[in-house]
Amino acid sequence: VVLVTLVASASALAWRDGSFAAYAVYVATLGLGQAAYLGTGAQYLWTDFLEWNRVSTFVLPSLSAAVGLWFVRGVTEPARHSHLLDRLALGTMVLLSAVTLADALVPATGSYTVVSLLILFSLILIGAMIATVWLYGDDPDIQLIALGFAPVVLFALFPLARTLGLIPTGFLTRYGLPIGAALEMPILLYALNVLALLLLFLVLP
Repeated sequence: VVLVTLVASASALAWRDGSFAAYAVYVATLGLGQAAYLGTGAQYLWTDFLEWNRVSTFVLPSLSAAVGLWFVRGVTEPARHSHLLDRLALGTMVLLSAVTLADALVPATGSYTVVSLLILFSLILIGAMIATVWLYGDDPDIQLIALGFAPVVLFALFPLARTLGLIPTGFLTRYGLPIGAALEMPILLYALNVLALLLLFLVLP
């Protein structure tokens, strides 16, 4: 996570590309969320902050979903094809962040289920944005972006299903998302570099 975040940040500066910056924030947030969820954050990163450790397992994974939605919206630019889809993505991103932070400050009954449903809707929107650009866009390399997000979208369904009471706790409900994230990060980083190179060749005289 640290390595990909550093490479994406360096690429953002080198290419002057906001997509790399958004990806760096997304990877960092996703990594911190998994550190909180798996307990390594409390063990190694914020050992002296007990109150933060209590809320981080809820706040960080939820915010990483919102940041992931922000990243995909920036890369796919759904407003070019559907203003409704673009507004749904923006509204869901803001609502998910607001509900997550509000519950961290003032815990409410049922908020975890609401956030889980918003995360599920975010995954649906991510799939819809990628599918829209794939079908109607003129970017031949969007398939790489779709391939990169596929592991996380697939494996995130298992812990969400467990949270909603649809399946019992198992290996994939606990470790599926870290596995999906590990598969996703290098693929997306490669895809962004391919897109950046393509844009460079298009603007060269």
